[in-house]
Amino acid sequence: MTEIVCPNDTNPMGILQGGRLVQWMDIASAVCAQNHSEHICVTASIDSVKFKSPAKVGDIITIKARITRAFNSSMEIFVQAWAKKLEGSKLILLMNRISHLWP
Repeated sequence: MTEIVCPNDTNPMGILQGGRLVQWMDIASAVCAQNHSEHICVTASIDSVKFKSPAKVGDIITIKARITRAFNSSMEIFVQAWAKKLEGSKLILLMNRISHLWP
């Protein structure tokens, strides 16, 4: 999943708001979960969130989600987000583990 950081995604200092990034990561993990299970899934928990460096207006955010464990009615998904800066460098923004459930 790819997003571009727009002014309405940032705080007054022009830095991407953490909640917006977590929202994007939750969407990416939900798509991953639903593709795997072929069911509508809901987020049960987010184990940890670590912000490594800020992203600013104009940065391109790439989010990748992959299943690390799957059970009968739940799964864990590892999600990473990178920012491609205007200068061309890539930085890891955060990593977390999201658990999803399906009926």
